[in-house]
Amino acid sequence: MFQEAQIKLKCWFHNLAQRPNYRRYANIDMDIDEALKNNTYSPHLLIIDDIKSERVTDQAVEDVSKYTLNARSVYVKHVFINELKDQIKPTISASDIDFFRALDQISMYCYVLVYVKNYQTKQYDSAFFLDDYEAIQGVGKAEAQSRITDLTSISKIIRTVLL
Repeated sequence: MFQEAQIKLKCWFHNLAQRPNYRRYANIDMDIDEALKNNTYSPHLLIIDDIKSERVTDQAVEDVSKYTLNARSVYVKHVFINELKDQIKPTISASDIDFFRALDQISMYCYVLVYVKNYQTKQYDSAFFLDDYEAIQGVGKAEAQSRITDLTSISKIIRTVLL
């Protein structure tokens, strides 16, 4: 099955957003590239051959990706934090807020995906979602901890939203 699959999306944090300026995953990148070259399994690979991802560059926002399956789309802003504090409030710019409002007017949403660094692995290997309002206002540590999950589950959530 792996050999027959056409992989357009290698994994959540490798190709999903083309990771502008995020060179934090060099070892995983090499593992993924080696697996693709040898057509073998890698734990970092996620076979999602029908989801199109593209970076949003025409709206003055940074680190936002649009994921599309058939006619459905979802926008996700990627934010990285090193630790969970008492109040988690990602850095959101005025351009981001304007983008959120513009999407709200056409009944679409931009979710904020907050990646959390694992101090044991030194990788951003878990994350949780915030909606646009929560990203602006912030959420408590307990709420963030209740939502945090691995990146494979995150990619499955996005796929479910698009179905």
